[in-house]
Amino acid sequence: MSTTLQHAVQWTTPAPFWGEVTDATLPAVRTAFRRPALLRFAHDSFMEEFLALLAAEPGRLNKYRAQPETWRAPLTAPDPPAVLPPVPESLRRRGVRALPPPRGTEPSATPAATSSGKALPLKLYQPGHQRHYLVSACLVCRLPGLPDRALETARQESASFVVRRLMPPPNAKAQATPDATWLEYAFVSDGRSAAWEKVVTPAGPSAGALVAGEELLPFFDVSFEQADRRSRRLFAGVVPVGRREEYLGAKEKGQSPAPPPGAQNLLDDPRTVLFMTQVSEPWKSVIRKANQGATTLGTLTENPPPDQTTARSNFLNTTRQDLQITSWYALLDFAHYLSEQLPVVWQTVKQENTDRTLTPAETELVNVFNTLTLTKLLGADLSGDLSSGVSGSPVVPASLLDALRAVTDPASGVEGKLEQVTAPYDRTTPGSDWPAFLFPLADPTSSGMTEDQVDDIVVKIDAALPVEATSPAPERRLALQPALSPATSWFVIRCVYARPLCGPLEPPVLSDPTEPFQMAAFFDPDAPARPVRIALPIDTSPAGLRKFDRNTAFMVSDVLCGQMKRVQGMTLGDLILAVLPWPLHKDLDVPDGGPCKQGGVQLGELCSISIPIITLCALIILMIIVNLFDLVFRWSAYFSLCFPYPKFTAKESES
Repeated sequence: MSTTLQHAVQWTTPAPFWGEVTDATLPAVRTAFRRPALLRFAHDSFMEEFLALLAAEPGRLNKYRAQPETWRAPLTAPDPPAVLPPVPESLRRRGVRALPPPRGTEPSATPAATSSGKALPLKLYQPGHQRHYLVSACLVCRLPGLPDRALETARQESASFVVRRLMPPPNAKAQATPDATWLEYAFVSDGRSAAWEKVVTPAGPSAGALVAGEELLPFFDVSFEQADRRSRRLFAGVVPVGRREEYLGAKEKGQSPAPPPGAQNLLDDPRTVLFMTQVSEPWKSVIRKANQGATTLGTLTENPPPDQTTARSNFLNTTRQDLQITSWYALLDFAHYLSEQLPVVWQTVKQENTDRTLTPAETELVNVFNTLTLTKLLGADLSGDLSSGVSGSPVVPASLLDALRAVTDPASGVEGKLEQVTAPYDRTTPGSDWPAFLFPLADPTSSGMTEDQVDDIVVKIDAALPVEATSPAPERRLALQPALSPATSWFVIRCVYARPLCGPLEPPVLSDPTEPFQMAAFFDPDAPARPVRIALPIDTSPAGLRKFDRNTAFMVSDVLCGQMKRVQGMTLGDLILAVLPWPLHKDLDVPDGGPCKQGGVQLGELCSISIPIITLCALIILMIIVNLFDLVFRWSAYFSLCFPYPKFTAKESES
């Protein structure tokens, strides 16, 4: 294959835009001629509109050019494509395939500007804003007439496009818009992780080169007929504005954010995030609740109610009951995590033979498990204030190590009990449905571990994790990835023509970049709002509401049924008194009756309700909450706008 072939093929702006080129010798015009176009559509049926436009009036494609806009100053929407009449048989025999569309005067859109007159940057909005964008270009041979370059699919030739990020050079002064000094970064992805890699060739930075592993986005091609009856082909692709958060969350390749001195970037490993989600955060919530309980016990001591002994005993029993339930499940998840992600550590905990010796980090972790113990006084208190369970006093493991063994002991069946139990837990008479050992991760009467110490365990877990995962782990969460600053989130798109079978002699042909643009966030103050209309019931009197069918069913299990019956016994006053401090505090006296039963058989319920009434309740509660929080946020003036609607009455007789 000739090495001059790469010079005979080039990308240009779409052929319908060529009429704008008046003097190809001017640098600005040559730049516009080689630049792919960004097209804007304001309807969800944008693809049908695009295809119909090329079929009927391709010369009007420039009316869809993407330009800056806001919801305050929207662009003028182009007229829809004309529907052409059928071609008469006499003309069809002469080779005429379509009649020319009717020509008219169409106002051209003007870029939006701020109130100060300063032009806005080009910002592409998301499909949720009812905006869709296409990047389009023509692939032509550099010959007289610029004929279309045909893709030889048998030789694996392909046309696609890439999204590039623009970043200012190091130590450059901050500026609002990119210029020629800004560098391009390619989005390199392996399917699980992605990063931005600077586009560099042996001769230095070169935006015209394709980076190994760079993500290629698909093009589709459309044939259309020009005004001179010549058939041309146009390539187009959907701009992935909806992936904004993914693009902004990807880091620069080879450069991780430096953690604070003495700290580790724990969020980089999804296995560490999994431990935080399943174990450390529930553990810290237990500590916080125990600290709140300790404060309440101190208040009871300073301001004793008339029945101080009974009140203190009831409060302590209820608090310990809630803390122990959460602790059991946190211990169970902790044991599962160790068995899956740190199997050698888990074998050591279970006193089993290991395949290898522990690493220093793993040894330190096991030592931490062995040193976390309950005080003798607390252990005696826990077992002394309870009656016997299944047999004898409850067992209180000496350390976290023993508690992890106990929660997975197959002989006692603790794991099965915790997964299957439906009966309420009562510390005084726990019964056989709950574990026979006690090991709260925090207690209101003891100064146990702090949240900082739990965070230290997270660090030790992260250090002990093997390089290669021993069990499947969730992917790194996009929500935990730090996003780029919106001020530097500028992008361009380049079209790519690839000929892989030609090898290094014919590298991919890249187009000039599109106009730099930004991608709007979902809650962007300039974004157009997709119209949403929620119809409320018109006649909200009892006579009107009784006519609605209760046709929305909720499947309520036996356990949820029992919990709902507990809630139905509470009043708003009970809830308020339950959160007030002593001496105004009053415990909720709502016994747990367990799952719903009838005739000794556990059963759930099928509840059928009226959605229109639910919608009314949601609106009323929303207005109450908005007005309540307006005391802090001062947002009610910008919340709603109501227009008068004459003769829109609830009763037909009044209309």
